[in-house]
Amino acid sequence: MNLDLEAKLSQFKANFRREVREAAQKLLTEEMPSITEELFGLYEKNGNRVLYERVYFTRRKFLAVFGLEAIAQRENLLPLRETESSILEKLALIIEDICREECWALPPHVNRKEEGWRTTVDLFAAETAQALAELASRLSGKLPQYTIECIRENVERRVFLPYFTSGIPYRNWENGPHNWNGVCAGAIGSACIHLMKDDRQRLKDCLTRICGSLEYYLKGFAEDGACTEGLGYYTYGMAFFSNFAQELFDLTGGQYDLFNGEWGELSGGAEDKRRKIAGFERKCFFRDGRTLSFADGSSRGSFRAGFSCVLAMHYPNFIFPDFSSAAGLDSNGCYHFTDLKMDLLMPDRLKVLLKDSVAPEPMDVFSPLDVLPAAQWVVARSQAGPCMACKGGHNMEFHNHNDVGHFIYEGGGELFFTDLGAGEYRKGYFGEGRYEVLCNSSLGHSVPIVNGKPQPAGKEYGCGSFDAEQWDGRVLVKMDLAEAYERGAVKSLRRTLEFDLVSGKLAVCDSVRMGSKQSMTENLVTQLCPVVEGERVLLSSGGMFCVLRLPEKAQARVREYSHSNHKGVMEKVYAIQWEVDLTEGAGISQYFIELEGMK
Repeated sequence: MNLDLEAKLSQFKANFRREVREAAQKLLTEEMPSITEELFGLYEKNGNRVLYERVYFTRRKFLAVFGLEAIAQRENLLPLRETESSILEKLALIIEDICREECWALPPHVNRKEEGWRTTVDLFAAETAQALAELASRLSGKLPQYTIECIRENVERRVFLPYFTSGIPYRNWENGPHNWNGVCAGAIGSACIHLMKDDRQRLKDCLTRICGSLEYYLKGFAEDGACTEGLGYYTYGMAFFSNFAQELFDLTGGQYDLFNGEWGELSGGAEDKRRKIAGFERKCFFRDGRTLSFADGSSRGSFRAGFSCVLAMHYPNFIFPDFSSAAGLDSNGCYHFTDLKMDLLMPDRLKVLLKDSVAPEPMDVFSPLDVLPAAQWVVARSQAGPCMACKGGHNMEFHNHNDVGHFIYEGGGELFFTDLGAGEYRKGYFGEGRYEVLCNSSLGHSVPIVNGKPQPAGKEYGCGSFDAEQWDGRVLVKMDLAEAYERGAVKSLRRTLEFDLVSGKLAVCDSVRMGSKQSMTENLVTQLCPVVEGERVLLSSGGMFCVLRLPEKAQARVREYSHSNHKGVMEKVYAIQWEVDLTEGAGISQYFIELEGMK
C-alpha cells in the first residue's frame, strides 16, 4: 500500500473535517441572508450579477455546511452527538427556505419574458436539486418528513418535470460538449438516483437520457484528454460527471461503468480517452502550485481531493497533484455541495481500496514535459524552476480567448509573462462585446499584433500547424499562426519557442512575411511593472528578476491597461511592445527570456 498517499489522504480529511465543523459552529448562531426581487433584477437593470450571487452562494454555503455536518455525524465521522439535533433543526429551516426561492437559476440564465422562467434548469438549479435530493436520501429518518416532502415536490416541479418532459435537447446545454452538460446532466442524474429508487422503470428511463447526454459531454474533450475550457471548468464538469458515474456504479454493482464507457449500446472503445481525461488536471500545475490560466481559467487554481479520489478508484496509476494545492471548504465561492461531499467521504473509500491492493510506488507529481497535441498545448518545467506553457488551438473554443500562439512564463510562484484568465462575468461578457474585454482579446495575450489589429474570433482563425519535440534537454515548439489573423494580412507567420528544460531559458522567434500591409508589433503581457533598459526589459518580484532581451535595435514601449478580474477587482496590466523590423514585407523577431535570482 502507498503509505505516503494514505497519510496525505488522512491529513486532508482531518483538515477538511475541521473546516466543516468550525464553519457549522460559527453559522449555527447566524441567520441565512434573504434573496430579494431587487437583487434578482440588478442583472437586467445594469448587468451586475455579483451582488445577487453573493447572497445566493452564501445561502448555498449554509446548505452545504449543515448538510455535510449532518452527514458526518450520521456517518460517525465526528463524536459531537450533543449538537446533532440543533444541526438538523438548522438544516431543515435552510432547506425549507431554499424551497421557497422564486427561482433556483441565476439571473443571467433566465429570460423572465418566457413563460415558465421560474423553473429554468441551469447549472445552479441542477446543483440545488442534486444537493437537496442527496440530503433527503442520506438523512431519511433524521430530517422531518415535511422537509423531505418539500424537497421531493420542489425537485420534481423545478427540475425533473421541465427537463424530462421536454424534447431533446432541453436547452443548448443538453448534448453539449462542454462543462454545462457535465454539471447539469450529472447533477440531475444523481438527483434521480436519490429520489427515484422506488420507481425502477422511471429511474432507468431517466438515466438512459442522462447517460446519452453525458456521452456528448465527453466528446468535448480533445483526444489527448485536454479540456480547452481550462482546469477550473474541467474540475467543475468532471466532478459532477464522476459523482454521478460513481453513484451509478454503486447502484448497479458495477454493471454500468461510465468510467470505462459501458452503458447500453456503448462499447469500451472510449476507455483510453477517458483515462487521458482523468490525467488532465495534474498537467495543469506548475512545480510551485500555480496553474495554467488559459481560457476563462485561473492561475491560482486548485484540485478537489474527493473528486480525484473517485478517479483514483477507477484508473490504476492515477497520480494526484500535490496536496498543498488541494481545495478546502471555502476555496470555491459557489460551494458546490457535490464537490464538498466527495471531499468528506471519498478519501476514506479510497484508503479502503488501497489497503486491499498493491499500489504503485510514489511518482514525481511533475513531468518535465507534457505535450497535448490534439489541444495543441505544451507545458514544460525546468530543473532550475522556471516553467513555460504555450498553446495553439483556435479562436472559438469553449470559454475561449483569442490567444492562438500565446505563452506563459512562470517561476517561483510568479507569472512573469501571464495569462489573465477569466475576467469579471458581467452582462455582455458572453455576448457580442466579449472580445472587447482585455482578457478575452488577443491584445491581452503575448501574441503579435498584425497591421494594428488583434486576432479575430471564430473557429476559422487558428493554428495552422503545431509541432513539439524534445531533444538535447530542450523542447522546441513550432506553430504556424498566419491563419489566426485577418485573411490576407500575412502570407506566413511562424512562431518557434525553444525552452531549456535544465535552466528554464526561453527563446522565441517570430518569422513573418506580410500580405497587403506592412506592420507587425510584438505584444508581451505582464502584471509586473516593466523597467525598460535599452535592449532589455526587467520584471522583478520577491527578489527574482526576469530579463527580456529584445531583438537588436528594437525599441520597447510599455502600454498600461486597467482590467477587472474575475472577482471584479481592478488590476493593472502592462503590454511590452516593439515594432518588428520589416524589409520588403518580411522580418524576423527573436527575443530571449530568463529568470535570475531564483530561490
